[in-house]
Amino acid sequence: EAAIEGRALIKEGDVLGFAALSLRLFRQRCRFYVRKLVSTAREEHTIVSFIAPHFSIDPKSLLLSDTQISQIFWNCVVLEMVMLSLLYSPPQPGASTKFSPFALILKA
Repeated sequence: EAAIEGRALIKEGDVLGFAALSLRLFRQRCRFYVRKLVSTAREEHTIVSFIAPHFSIDPKSLLLSDTQISQIFWNCVVLEMVMLSLLYSPPQPGASTKFSPFALILKA
C-alpha cells in the first residue's frame, strides 16, 4: 500500500510528498523497534524488570526470580570490591605491610 502510494508520488513528481511518506514510514518502524526493545528489556533485564515491570504479564511474575535476586546481589558485591580497590592506597615504603580487609571496608 505504501509502495503504491510512493510510486504514485514519484510519478507525479511530488518530492515533498514522497519525503513526508518516507518520514512517516520511518517513524512507524522506529516506534515498532523501540516498543520491542522496551518490552524485551522489561522481560529479560533484571534491573529494568525491577524498576519498570511488564504489566501485561500476570501479577505473580512481577516479582524478581531467585536468579535475578542473586544477580543483583553479586553485582553489588563486585561493585563494592571495585570501589574498595579504587580507594586502596599501598602502604608507605618502610611501613608495616599488614593488610586488613575489615579496616579497609570500614574506611570505605
